[in-house]
Amino acid sequence: WAQELKNLGIKDLNKEKAEVLLFVGCTYGLSQELKPTILNIAKILKQNKVDFGILGDKELCCGSPPDKIGLLDEFERLATANIKRFNELGISTLITPCAGCYGTIRVEYDELPVKKQFEVLHVSEYLDRLVADKKINYQREVPLTVTWHDPCHMGRMGRPYVPGKDLEGVYDEPRRILKSIPGVELVEMERIREYAWCCGGGGGAFTGFKDFAQWTARERLTEAKDTGADILVTSCPWCESNLRAGGIGMDEKMEIRNLFDLMMQAL
Repeated sequence: WAQELKNLGIKDLNKEKAEVLLFVGCTYGLSQELKPTILNIAKILKQNKVDFGILGDKELCCGSPPDKIGLLDEFERLATANIKRFNELGISTLITPCAGCYGTIRVEYDELPVKKQFEVLHVSEYLDRLVADKKINYQREVPLTVTWHDPCHMGRMGRPYVPGKDLEGVYDEPRRILKSIPGVELVEMERIREYAWCCGGGGGAFTGFKDFAQWTARERLTEAKDTGADILVTSCPWCESNLRAGGIGMDEKMEIRNLFDLMMQAL
């Protein structure tokens, strides 16, 4: 993916400067199935003349997997190295499409002694700003009825604790993007936002307890199908992978799409 992005003329921040770092994350970066999403995000950013770049094969893991299974020393090693590296880059904003990376860098890095000197946004938050500024120019209609799955790490785990403030996670931004796409109709599931049912892929369940992870995914897929939607849209590589795995063997298949792939279809 890194070489393909460089072939598109995307900056290598190991050698150049940019305002924005696109932090891909291990799950998107190492999955052939999910790689097209990264290319689409880069194309959308480039179309809108965003000054951004990547770290390519010099990108470290965000530290979420060791953190979630209790390897806290390894999490601190990775997170500290990342914060120092990102600060040295001189970026103003880090954006990531991975919900797990987002929740980790946005919230959990704040517990460490080394402090971030940049803003952290999920790609949907960043693109929502471009939509609001009328910089996204769609070229075609996408006549689909869709439902949105709230990833845990964008929602419940994507909000830092600030005394005296009840901060929300990333709930409204992806919904506004979906509503901005010509032809798309958004219908909601019964459990949404902070009450959304987990996909079943997080917390090590996908790796250690596959039967439980697939059962959880099937519960969510059934809820999605009950809305009458054509497809389920989300923006988390774990949610995408586990929901697809959960659908194996179900009588009625439901297509799983990434938010940014749907945007690219309209662009």
